[in-house]
This record gives sequence, C-alpha cells and structure tokens, in this order.
Amino acid sequence: MNLQALSIQQFKRHGQEVLSDDILDCLHDDIMITNNISYTELFKYPCRLDAITMLICLDGELRGTVNLKQYVLGKNSVFLGLPTDIIQINSVTNLKMYVIIISTSLLKEVNVEIQNIMSLYLKIRQRSIYVIADKEFNLLNHYYALTQAAIHSKDESARSIIKALLTAFLYHICSFVNKQEYVVDEKSKKHMLRNEYAYDRFMNLLSKFHTKERYVTFYAAKMCITPKYLSMIIKEVSGKSAANWIDEYVVLEAKNSLKYSNLSIQEVAYHLNFATQSSFGKYFKQQTGFSPKQYINQMNW
Repeated sequence: MNLQALSIQQFKRHGQEVLSDDILDCLHDDIMITNNISYTELFKYPCRLDAITMLICLDGELRGTVNLKQYVLGKNSVFLGLPTDIIQINSVTNLKMYVIIISTSLLKEVNVEIQNIMSLYLKIRQRSIYVIADKEFNLLNHYYALTQAAIHSKDESARSIIKALLTAFLYHICSFVNKQEYVVDEKSKKHMLRNEYAYDRFMNLLSKFHTKERYVTFYAAKMCITPKYLSMIIKEVSGKSAANWIDEYVVLEAKNSLKYSNLSIQEVAYHLNFATQSSFGKYFKQQTGFSPKQYINQMNW
C-alpha cells in the first residue's frame, strides 16, 4: 500500500518552514492559493498531495514532471494534477503563475454532476496541460481574484462562497478541456488507442503494485501478454521501457517517502518490499547516484 498523500494541512506546515507566511492564502485546510512563484520551491522534491492541484501560467515557463512524465507549462496554459499524481518542478523561467490547491474533502462538497467529474478525471489522466484562449483565460483570472477576496474576507460565509465559485470554475474547466481533442485518422487512432490503453493500464498497475513488485513479468502476467510485447508497447508509447518505468516509479516513491514521511530508511526499505535496508540502499544508489542517507542530507543543503 502506498504512503498516504500529504494533506493541505501538512503541506501548509511544510510551506511555513520553507517560505514566509504571507505568500500563502488559505481557508482552513480546504484550499490554498498563491501567485508567488517562491511557492514552487515546495515542489522541488517529488510530492504527492491529497488534493487537486492547478497551476495557471500567466507568462514565462515551468518545466517539471508528473509521475515521471516530462511537462512544459507556458503562457496561457493550465496544469491540472490529480490526488494520485507525484509532482516535481525542475525549473522556472520568467514565471508568473497562480497556484490553486483544493482538498478532496472540499471537492466532494462542490455541486458538480458526477458524470462531468468522471469525464474530467479521465481526460486529465491522459493529458495534464491545456493551452486556452484569452477569453477563457481571463475568466480563470476572475475566479482566482474572487476566491482570494473570499478567503481574505474572513466572513462566516466564505466557505459557502468558495464552494459556489468552485462549482462554476469546474464547469468552465470541463468546458475548455472537452473542446481540446486530438485529431488523427481512424487507423492511427485505433492503433494509438490500443497502445495507449495498454500503457494506461500498465501505469495504473504500476501505481498500485510498485511498492511490492519490481519485475516486468508480474505486470505482463496481470495484463495477459508477454513481457517482451509489454516492453515493446510501453517503449513505443512513452520512449521508455517498462523496466525503466518500474525503477523510476520505485525511486520516486522512495524519494517521496524519505522527504515527507516519518519513516526511517529501514522502514522505507520494508515499505518498498526490499528484503534488507542494505539491498534498498544499493538499489537506490544505483538508480540515483546517492545513498538514501546522502539524499536526505542533500535535501537539507
């Protein structure tokens, strides 16, 4: 079982240790917003949040990874991250950005039809970044300003106001996400869909079992295909082999555990199903160039 994702409360506490208190606007532990790019420091190391994460880029560029997949966020574009995602920001250039983080508990209270939420979820699973038109982008700016004003008001009705704003905001998100579809010929589409379905299934299995299973044969057996065929599909879709994805996912989980949990190195090793702390240490160093202890020390530099 994976380590529990960080709550907004835990993430906020970490932010107060790293950043000044005045750059984060929060309503209890339900929503956090900021337009200060220093906030990206909190994503310097791999981080999984129990929340919906939205990065709205006004200008400049942000480069990072989501579940090891490389992304570039540019002007007039929006990143949408799910609670299961592990996010890491690698670099920023002349960045102007809004960050909105919404807890899953608050999201459950928002009045949006379930079919819209499920449709949005499936699309975000396939694609996390969307470039949107100026008119729609200006709408997002207005929602951000209204949400910030509601938080600053300290009014008793602030939570109800924010829930209403989020309802409208999510419907607009659904609208512009649904407008953006890939255009491909039918033959290519069928081939792409088959391979992408297999890739998505592999990544779902990897997300579920990577703390217990590190061999391609296990995942191939789950998918009822040969390890060779699985590796070929994954390589074709992602440019990386299935074995590479397994190693990188395990290392990502290890880094997240070493950074944010209270587990000892030995406990992290057992959490990831290594027989001994020594075998985990050798594996981690082979993959990263650092021992687990060196990695922990590096984070404090």
